[in-house]
Amino acid sequence: MVALKVFRIVHPPFKGNNQDRSGIRSLAEALVQVGREFTPLWIFVNPDREGWPTKFSPSGGPHGLNWPGAGDPNPISHEIQVVEPVSEKTETVLIKGRPLCYRVRKSRRARKMGLSVSPREGVLVTLPWRVSYAAAPGLVDEYADWLDAKADEFNVRLGPRVRQYGSGSAVWVFGRPHRLEVRALPVGRSRPRFDLAEDGLLLTLPPDRILDLRPSLEIYLRRLAREDLPARVQRWSAEVGRNPRKVIIGERTSRWGSCSSRGTISLCYRLVMTPPEVIDAVVAHEVCHLVHLDHSPRFYALLDRICPGHRKTKDWLRDHHEELIL
Repeated sequence: MVALKVFRIVHPPFKGNNQDRSGIRSLAEALVQVGREFTPLWIFVNPDREGWPTKFSPSGGPHGLNWPGAGDPNPISHEIQVVEPVSEKTETVLIKGRPLCYRVRKSRRARKMGLSVSPREGVLVTLPWRVSYAAAPGLVDEYADWLDAKADEFNVRLGPRVRQYGSGSAVWVFGRPHRLEVRALPVGRSRPRFDLAEDGLLLTLPPDRILDLRPSLEIYLRRLAREDLPARVQRWSAEVGRNPRKVIIGERTSRWGSCSSRGTISLCYRLVMTPPEVIDAVVAHEVCHLVHLDHSPRFYALLDRICPGHRKTKDWLRDHHEELIL
């Protein structure tokens, strides 16, 4: 992608009619076309003549574009500097387990690779024009610690931490850590298997899925959530005498559950990573919203009656936040 920065015209602001303004628009379009190949650009203008600008052409180039009125022997000239074309792309890298989005910009002015962080620009890697984009990740990785510190200092947004899973890692299921054991499926078989033991989880996967276990773990946890959570909703709904219109199991980035005014209960599939009593407290909370769609004293009186231990849930979720990252 080729990008041109905004340029500044030196002559006084133009106050002509609409026809002249259309000429300016044509000029701007021509600038974009010519500016990709030639820089800087000089424009020769005679504001006193009708149909200006009279001429513009790239510096040192053989080309010129003529407008009505060209050929004035004494045009008033103004130099307009068009910043060189730049090529830019966006990349994402993991910095201490958190995804960081950064921009890579190629510049003909750059003599060496550069790395900068600022509140306005974010993280920017600058490369000389002839240097490959493939050089950027190595530079970012080399300064990972520095970037992590500067991101906090300049309030550059880093994504949520992403846990790296492999054979021997621990994944939490129903509030307990289970050690992962990974095996490859025999040739010709592609359907993954998940076997949960008392303190371990065996994943039998196609060879191409072993390098990145997160997608397979998500499939397993979603399947487990679909088996477990609807039954809990049904049981707690019986406690309040109301049934939800629908139960949705999915990803919730900011809340573990919600209840809509239409009676739809949505639950995060990662709830099955928490202890059963925590799951019950979250489900009971949302079920009580079927009766009281607020957090009024009546709501908490109902929740206290059917699930007295619900107040400990927030403490557990706060204390084990890191373990619940997938």
